[in-house]
Amino acid sequence: MDITYLGMKIMKTFQKTIAFLLTLILLVSTATFSFPVLASADTTGDFEIDQFGVLRAYKGLDGAVVVPDGVTEIGSSAFSYSKVTTVTIPKGVTFIRNGAFHNSALTSIVLPEGITTIEDSAFQNCAQLAKVQIPKSVTQIGRDAFSGTAWMAQYPNNMVIMNDILLNYKNKNAVAVVLPAGLKKISAGALSGMKSMTHLSIPNTVTSIEDGALSGSSALKNLVVPDSVTHIGMEAFASCYSLENVTLSKNVKVLDYSLFEWCTSLQKIVIPEGVTQIKSYVFERCTSLSEVTLPNSLISMDGAFSDCFSLKSIVFPDKNMQLTNQFYTTLNPKRNDFTGLPIYPDFIIYGKKDSFASDYANSNGYSFRVIGEDIIYLPSGALGYNGRAYYGAVTMDTRTYTMAPGNIYDIGVRLVGSAHVKIRRMTSSRDGIASVRQLPNGNYRVTGLRPGTTYITYTLYDPESGKEITHASIKFDVAAGVKQHGVACRQTTYFN
Repeated sequence: MDITYLGMKIMKTFQKTIAFLLTLILLVSTATFSFPVLASADTTGDFEIDQFGVLRAYKGLDGAVVVPDGVTEIGSSAFSYSKVTTVTIPKGVTFIRNGAFHNSALTSIVLPEGITTIEDSAFQNCAQLAKVQIPKSVTQIGRDAFSGTAWMAQYPNNMVIMNDILLNYKNKNAVAVVLPAGLKKISAGALSGMKSMTHLSIPNTVTSIEDGALSGSSALKNLVVPDSVTHIGMEAFASCYSLENVTLSKNVKVLDYSLFEWCTSLQKIVIPEGVTQIKSYVFERCTSLSEVTLPNSLISMDGAFSDCFSLKSIVFPDKNMQLTNQFYTTLNPKRNDFTGLPIYPDFIIYGKKDSFASDYANSNGYSFRVIGEDIIYLPSGALGYNGRAYYGAVTMDTRTYTMAPGNIYDIGVRLVGSAHVKIRRMTSSRDGIASVRQLPNGNYRVTGLRPGTTYITYTLYDPESGKEITHASIKFDVAAGVKQHGVACRQTTYFN
């Protein structure tokens, strides 16, 4: 036998043996270990995908892009300003996050069934985006999600409605607007800036009115929110300067941040029974507001009536409430001669004798009058929080702040009494607008990210039950090109 041939046979036999062993090892490994299939740097090339399946960024240059299987979310700004014209998104994706495709070169998008949420500015300013297909699974579409697109501009009707959600009313000069029966949601900003709209009819099929839905609709005088509505977002009616009369849904539980802020013509309002919480700034700068009825269902109220100069009195509910910050303040209050703290002797709180209302009035510099009795208890001006009535307090050094994207601001926080032993969290209501993190010295740093409004909220929780004890909020406006400024005002929240 030829020695050369024999050597080749031996070599081939050796190669086959090695190949068999490698295959066997691979099969054993596959059978022994089972991992979930997630897109990774090894299989996705130009995609940056984290361990949770969130597509954080696309770094390629292709116009037509196929997102890998295993992705669960298209992350914030993942394709923003990119050259992509078409994107194929796999099933399994549930969220399109803030600004995911904004200012990209997209011409069409077909979203697969299973996506539930399209967040703020997701496709904003995609000027060439003419074809949009949204599945029935989508139940939430954020502010300006499709503004500045060819699809929005070419939409044949004034009312842009998808999945029973009103995204936008295109004719901003409309005087009377009648929304169709069957509509379920008014999206964030959908009717904002309607400066000629004097009449609005909301059908009793609507269940949710989102953030800033009617903000800046400055000609609207009367508003009826049907009882079908269970949720109203923050700033929904802010800066409706002509708004005089409001009838709220009996099924709304929370009046959210800045809900009626700068509604300067609003004179009176009845807050219906069933409302349990009134958050910060709800009626701030409602300078004509003179009559307010609080419901007995109310459990907690923040600093809701700042600079309501026409409001001279208010009737408190019969039971105790959790009051975060002073619910009524003005820019230039009188001062106690001894402590220097603000007092409001011309503002009267009405309530029952020896009640929470009387204790609160006397401790916070307000006059108090017993309902049905001609007795006035003038404020002593002294703080009684850390003695007889209250065991803990949190003080923050800022009330409101305005900053540009990229700016930072540090919030000073001081804990007193039992606040030291509680669980504490500081959060941003819209973390795409501004983020917040704790510093080594115990204060918190806020970083502006993009234009908008957010509320930085400090919350205390009971360490045993996990239930919220109290909270306080600071309003942050982020706007391009502004000089940083704010209102430094000590906010102290007391609790038992």
